[in-house]
Amino acid sequence: MQDRGYPLRGARRNAGQPCGGLGVSGLRPTRGVDGEGANCRYLKVDEAAAHLGLSRRWMYRESQHHGLPRYYFGGKLRFNVADLDNWAQQQRIS
Repeated sequence: MQDRGYPLRGARRNAGQPCGGLGVSGLRPTRGVDGEGANCRYLKVDEAAAHLGLSRRWMYRESQHHGLPRYYFGGKLRFNVADLDNWAQQQRIS
């Protein structure tokens, strides 16, 4: 079989990355070897908006402008929980 530059079905991608890489579906991250991954979830726009206490509309329109890390999986916008928490900490006014 010819190598096309992408992993075969079932193979872990980004195994050395935080959160242990992504699973086959691309939406459900797998746990790393040492068990990290508690905050390695990807939330839908509605869930991310509720997590931050913002509107769904703000998440679509303003998140990129305000530097909130965003991911697209299969054309669907997703947000990482750890990224949301880190971004919220950076917005804190002393």
